[in-house]
Amino acid sequence: MVLVKVYGRLSDLLGFREKKLEFDGSLKELLERLGIKEIEGINVAVNHELKRDLSTEVRGEDLVAIFPSFAGGSTGVVRERISPEPFLEAGYGDVGAVVAFLGIVRRESEEGQVDKIFYDCYPEIAERELIRIREEAIRRFGLRDALILHRVGEVPAGDISLFVLTKSAHRKEAFEAAGWIVDEIKRSVAIWKKEIFSDGRERWV
Repeated sequence: MVLVKVYGRLSDLLGFREKKLEFDGSLKELLERLGIKEIEGINVAVNHELKRDLSTEVRGEDLVAIFPSFAGGSTGVVRERISPEPFLEAGYGDVGAVVAFLGIVRRESEEGQVDKIFYDCYPEIAERELIRIREEAIRRFGLRDALILHRVGEVPAGDISLFVLTKSAHRKEAFEAAGWIVDEIKRSVAIWKKEIFSDGRERWV
């Protein structure tokens, strides 16, 4: 049985997050069977390895993950819920360290109980700046790769608002790069947040 996992907005479109199927064929045939006709903006991984060739054969106990791509390829602002799993499950054969940072909307602030945060942004400027930060981090710390996703719109307490992933040959650079990226986002990216409290009060912070 092939195990299919679906992430992000695609899980709503397809109506499931995880399903086992009797299947033996190509990725293209599997996607068609699931009702996916348009593949632009979609990533597919088989056994935690990204696949660009949809003629790749799938059978037996294979794990297939299907998830949306993002603006900038591996950087951008998103409105759907951030699912770090497909990125954390990717193959790491060429790196020595992977550091993931998850920024979570806190339920408590000094002003009271937070129900959600509204993240406003100037998307064209914010995305351009996020791409700049990613590229500078790769150069500055000698990273193999980096990923930055920032959620915008209303984000409930307990959900992920920021996901940063750094890949490096050594742990020191991966840790330092992740910290630098988070600080640089707070300093220079055109994203603003408004706390919305459970009692109906609101404040920009």
